Amino acid sequence: MVGKKGGKGAEPSSGSTKEQFWSSLSAEDAKLAKAWDCGDLDNLQRIKAKKEADEKKARDQQYYTMKQNERKQQWEKEEAKKQRDKAREESKWLSDLEKTKQRALRERVVEAWYDESQGKSYAEIVPGTWKEVQGEFYCTLCDKCPNGCNLESHLNSEAHKKKLAWAMGATYALVATPASAATPMPQALLPLPPPVMPEDLPAWQQMGPDGLIRCIPCGKVVDDNHLMTGDHGRRLAAFLEQEKLKQSGYAPPELEYLAWVPCDENDPNSERWMKCLLCSKWVQDDVAHSGIPAHPAGSKEHQKNLRNYEWYRPTVLQQRQKYHPVGGDPRAAAKAPAKAPPPPPPKHPTPRPQATMAPWAPPQTKAPPAKQPPPPKPVEDEEEEVEEC
Repeated sequence: MVGKKGGKGAEPSSGSTKEQFWSSLSAEDAKLAKAWDCGDLDNLQRIKAKKEADEKKARDQQYYTMKQNERKQQWEKEEAKKQRDKAREESKWLSDLEKTKQRALRERVVEAWYDESQGKSYAEIVPGTWKEVQGEFYCTLCDKCPNGCNLESHLNSEAHKKKLAWAMGATYALVATPASAATPMPQALLPLPPPVMPEDLPAWQQMGPDGLIRCIPCGKVVDDNHLMTGDHGRRLAAFLEQEKLKQSGYAPPELEYLAWVPCDENDPNSERWMKCLLCSKWVQDDVAHSGIPAHPAGSKEHQKNLRNYEWYRPTVLQQRQKYHPVGGDPRAAAKAPAKAPPPPPPKHPTPRPQATMAPWAPPQTKAPPAKQPPPPKPVEDEEEEVEEC
């Protein structure tokens, strides 16, 4: 059937629509749209977001792989260095052991041999005579079985040297000692540093009777290891703070029922701690002993005492005056109040008036003198008798 003249024409194809969309994009977006056969903007945005996510994931994976390779290379370098150091130490140890072994063979030390069939070690002490031993070597002079680790220390021991000198002569014992074991001659005599005097030490150090410098806050010997500990730092800071307070003095607290009281009542110069004179307790924090009578705060006991503060106030002020005297030096330590001296005697004493008798009183007669006791009877000796002529 033929369409009517002037009728609606055919719709454009989808290919022409995509080409028009691609022509409206930039060169990079058009290339991406053609590669994914994308015909609208929403689909293109999703494709671009996915591409960016894939690229970011690839970059992260590349960075992770690079760091992993770097760590692996660093670990391989460290392991190679450890192996070289270990091989160098083993080579040096074997070289020193060989030198020590040659010296030991000259000093009557024989090497032991291990018998696998019996699981024991034997040493040939004299030609044709074997002895079971427990170590790698056997010293025929000392009757000891050193091994490779302590062979040199055995050769340098005083007991081995004495027996070697007795067996082979003192001259050989001196010659057989290697040059490395001999005491090196000093190349230059350097002056010793001046000794540390007790008055040159810091305030937190003191020299003990053994000549060692000790830390006063910690009670330990001062060395590099002790100075690096955390406990020393905390104790030193607290000690210096107390010393500073001793020099500058303890300023009275703002609340009049608080005072800096010596921790030892028998030692006024001891360290001072803050104490609540109202509750007679040490202050452990900033809350338990706080507030004023108009607005009580703190613990229950403290609030109760604050409500009755007018009754406690004279006693509190009297105790506070002992530790923080008004107008006194804050550096002065709290001391017990001295006893008042007795009043001096009068310069011109007034004679005491005699008692007068009342007119209605009966007349008094003078009392007779008291009887004197008889003189003591002399002691007679019963054993001696006087004979009359």
